[in-house]
Amino acid sequence: MPLVSVIVPVYNDRDGIQRCLAALATQTWPADRLDVIVVDNGSSPALAIDGSAARVIVEPRPGSYAARNAGVAAAAGEILAFTDADCVPDPGWIERGVTRLLTARQCGLVAGAIRVSMRDPAAPTASELVEVLTAFPQRRFVERDRFGATANVFVSRAVFDRVGGFDPAMMSAGDVDFGERVHAAGFDVVYASDACVEHPARASMRQLCRKVVRSESGLRDLETRRARRVPGYRRKARPIVPELGLMLEVVRSSGARLAALGIQRRHRARATAALAFMLMFRAGVAVAINAGLRPDLRRIWG
Repeated sequence: MPLVSVIVPVYNDRDGIQRCLAALATQTWPADRLDVIVVDNGSSPALAIDGSAARVIVEPRPGSYAARNAGVAAAAGEILAFTDADCVPDPGWIERGVTRLLTARQCGLVAGAIRVSMRDPAAPTASELVEVLTAFPQRRFVERDRFGATANVFVSRAVFDRVGGFDPAMMSAGDVDFGERVHAAGFDVVYASDACVEHPARASMRQLCRKVVRSESGLRDLETRRARRVPGYRRKARPIVPELGLMLEVVRSSGARLAALGIQRRHRARATAALAFMLMFRAGVAVAINAGLRPDLRRIWG
């Protein structure tokens, strides 16, 4: 049975990492074949972990991808599992993810499901409704884009080393870059619906808008890196129309999906309005970034 190193970057989230570590302590994977590494990415005050077998290391260079690389450098495992400090893995998360990685043919990376949770489903915020409907479409990431969001990813140490790890200079979209390199090396990127972690929805529209700006900026930076890495590659503008089509489909189906999740009817109109706002906001941000501008959220929120 392989040794699995679980790498969790954290920045100023003591409560989140404690919940994550508590969930990792209840895994069905044998504890003596588990190596948990928490990477403190400059928390203030410095992170202290109580009552856990996890190792804590410090990576002062800002950025979750730099932190993940530092965790890998300290890891002893043949298999690397990545999640985030605010995630709560299901008890069978490691066992199912590792099993999929080892049994799928030509598999280089497994991306597991990410279930979005709300603080109080009976009284959801507008941003929570948007996140439940749109956040972390991991199956689509795998099948269409050949990557997995690093809140839930498994990869062998051999594959990680072969493709060169994460780009530590990237502040966003490093998971897209890494998945593309795994696929380009001839490996399959595979989805595992049963290897699941829970991720909290963002609680405010401000947080959600910051996420959009960060992710769109990261995708633009990725285009720059592709142009440097691939001879003859021509930078592409962010494809706005296909993304709008996906968002419009989410708006169209939002009522049925919220009903299936048990969300009361009185919240559904608010969800549709919030989705429409985020659709327009994302499109505007993408257009601005394609034009070489960097939106300043302080001007949006004051």
